[in-house]
Amino acid sequence: MANISQLDKEIKLYERDYEKKYGVKPCFDNFLCTKEEYFAGLKQSLNNNVKLESFLASNDHNVKNSRLVASLNKKASTDINKRTDRKAVRHDDRAVKNINRIKNGVKTSVGVGDKNVVGEVSELRTVQDSKRISKTRHVVIVRESKENPKTPVAKFFNFMSFVAVALVGIFLGIFAGNMYIANKSVIDYSSISEAAYLPNYEQIYEQNKNKDKNKVSAANVYSMAEWQLLKQSGVASNYTISGVGTVNAKVGGINQSQKVIKTVAYDGSTLMIDNITLGLITTAEKTILNYADKKVDSYKTTDANESGANYKDKPTTTYNLSNGEELFRKEYGISAYSVLPYLVSEKSVDSSVPMKTVDGGYTYQVTLNNIYGVINYVYYMMHMSGLNRPPVFYKLNLEFTVDDNFRFKELIVSEEYQIYYMGLPANCTASTTYTFTYGG
Repeated sequence: MANISQLDKEIKLYERDYEKKYGVKPCFDNFLCTKEEYFAGLKQSLNNNVKLESFLASNDHNVKNSRLVASLNKKASTDINKRTDRKAVRHDDRAVKNINRIKNGVKTSVGVGDKNVVGEVSELRTVQDSKRISKTRHVVIVRESKENPKTPVAKFFNFMSFVAVALVGIFLGIFAGNMYIANKSVIDYSSISEAAYLPNYEQIYEQNKNKDKNKVSAANVYSMAEWQLLKQSGVASNYTISGVGTVNAKVGGINQSQKVIKTVAYDGSTLMIDNITLGLITTAEKTILNYADKKVDSYKTTDANESGANYKDKPTTTYNLSNGEELFRKEYGISAYSVLPYLVSEKSVDSSVPMKTVDGGYTYQVTLNNIYGVINYVYYMMHMSGLNRPPVFYKLNLEFTVDDNFRFKELIVSEEYQIYYMGLPANCTASTTYTFTYGG
């Protein structure tokens, strides 16, 4: 009997939980996705109380290039095993009408119904018939062919480049790598209304600024502290934010660590945000918002180290906000006037830890919903890292300390997420600590 992989074992456990919860047992073959995406979808479905069909596209039973299975009868399989060119002499009428040539690595035309699909035979498997154990069938799996297949060495370096760039996106909520989910995003964030989860910053601040710290919810305390970082609040003081973090990614058995450094400076006239990532690759990006001119200048470079980045005098891109923020938001996913990309409100928080007094401040903790707390965050990440599709979030925890005036003193962000590249899952963890200093 063939060995069952660890992933298959975990899938079975989640399928049982799903069946108990919804009364229907899910099946991988009913969805158009990779096995890893199916597993991630099961997790999201159970965690967010939403049926699996909301996360994964269902299989309409049409044969797809990426998952075309042709069953050969026993006589044809004998020839396949013996002959080096593996030409089939018979076929299984239930699935395949003709196979012109089935040799590994060679383009093959397979007829299914009235359709012909050209692809590569990637593997031959021997399986037991579900009804008659004594009957053995050979299964040919045909995958879509590529015009210019990469050599193993080229694939390795291409893969490693994606691993490295994945780590670039970890800063200030830029976690989630550069790799993309192979076929589609598990979550359609564009269908979720940001307005439904945004806090009313000014109202929360005015209603709670004179209350005892232990009588204000953690989510509202965060909103009050974030409000005081924004110029439009009218109460923002000059401040700087210094952040240092590390992200660890494990992709296909390869471990990679990246260091991130962030600096934010606000002086009432401008807001500067500088992100640097160091490791397998080095890159940096800085944006400067000029409130009077309503313009954002963006600078990018690969010339950076722990001491800072060397940007050119001329910005890479300039965004004019006079007619609105549409272009900036389309590129970055957040408002040009925002400092932090997380969406924290009483509607987007799954759980929180009551306030505790620490030396010189008050500490709170919130765990954001893996969907509603990252509506803007995912698009900001996509810009910073070049990711084509959003990742799957498993954890986003914010532990923060405020002073007597509900201003941030420290923010610790802990993250866990999974992304995919070429069907391989990348499990990532990140931790970043930000410290806040206020001037006159």
